[in-house]
Amino acid sequence: MSESLPSRAAVPAGVTLVLPIKATAEAKSRLCLSPAGRQIVMRSFVDHVVGVARASRRVARIAVVGSVELVPDPAGVRHLPEPRLDGGLNAVVTTARHWGCLAVPDRPIAVLPVDLPRLTVAELDLALTVADGVERAFVPDAAGTGTTLITARRPELLISAYGSGSAAEHERLGLMRLDGAGVGLRHDVDTPDDLRAMAPALEVLAG
Repeated sequence: MSESLPSRAAVPAGVTLVLPIKATAEAKSRLCLSPAGRQIVMRSFVDHVVGVARASRRVARIAVVGSVELVPDPAGVRHLPEPRLDGGLNAVVTTARHWGCLAVPDRPIAVLPVDLPRLTVAELDLALTVADGVERAFVPDAAGTGTTLITARRPELLISAYGSGSAAEHERLGLMRLDGAGVGLRHDVDTPDDLRAMAPALEVLAG
């Protein structure tokens, strides 16, 4: 089940956007960067995605699960501790669901990885607008097999299956597949090749 993103749409704002941010020492180990290089890359990712979220017409509040050390001007950003057991993004989603059910029980919620260096405000707004019409939705990654954004109409509905083949698993769980999202929302950075393709200047700076 999938739905193509339309070119234009407008609905009221109000989404709680959850951003998973690992401590720099633990983040993006697969990029094979030095500690200083990892700091540069992660700070850039967080600066960019937080800036996009703050500029979004659809995002009403931002919550960070994990570390806020890289968040520029964290005032107004809700900080949720990283899950004790390393369950990756799925553990983050569980944390977001439990918190959301208490803090914003009747509001839409979304989880967005921060390794999206070309994400635009328009891409995020459009995906959140389309997702507003369904109980649960997800945006597949550039390869079509993984997942970037997931959404739910209410926190109690938020579920995930991040990991290998997550796009197919999310469809099996009943999330609406939002095809047609721009490259910035679909292309995350998991490997050195991704970094070269999506953020070549960062690769040079990070060494």
